[in-house]
Amino acid sequence: MIQDVEKILILRPDGIGDALNSTPAISALRDVYRDAHISMILRPPGAEILSLNLHIDEIVVYDPDGLHSSLTARLRFLRRLREGDYDLAVVLRDSAWCNFASYISGARYRIGRRAERRMFSFTLTDAVRSRDPKGTKHEIRRNMDVVRLAGAKNGENGELILCLSEGERAWAQDFLQSRDVDSASLLV
Repeated sequence: MIQDVEKILILRPDGIGDALNSTPAISALRDVYRDAHISMILRPPGAEILSLNLHIDEIVVYDPDGLHSSLTARLRFLRRLREGDYDLAVVLRDSAWCNFASYISGARYRIGRRAERRMFSFTLTDAVRSRDPKGTKHEIRRNMDVVRLAGAKNGENGELILCLSEGERAWAQDFLQSRDVDSASLLV
């Protein structure tokens, strides 16, 4: 466990599946840093999927194809990160932009994957040496390798956390019933 961590920034601005695959790592971080404020950078689809996750205090939407498509908007976004006063930045996406954004955030501790030939990997204070070619190790396990650097231990079971609103549950229930599917065991 890293000492004096009150604000955590998790960077995962990519697809829905990767956002969902990050939930065991987020849960493991919350287990260690119970009182910390956890913010997470997500693209719009991922933000919607994780909007009800109880382990995340704040979702910061990064939309490079829309709202943040101009250089000025991206610079404003990075300034907002800098003003977040983060103690720990957790980079769960192999991305030069994420490494750079974690550095710009001003977080004292910046952890992620140090991939060969990945720009701005040097900005991470601690890193897992990433030599796992895509598809050789499940993304949940790759994420857990990163958060272990911050002292996280749980999450190995890989259970995804998808929180649904009552309206979403009702819609799913109706949808499944209309197709004669017993949904009692599906919608927990």
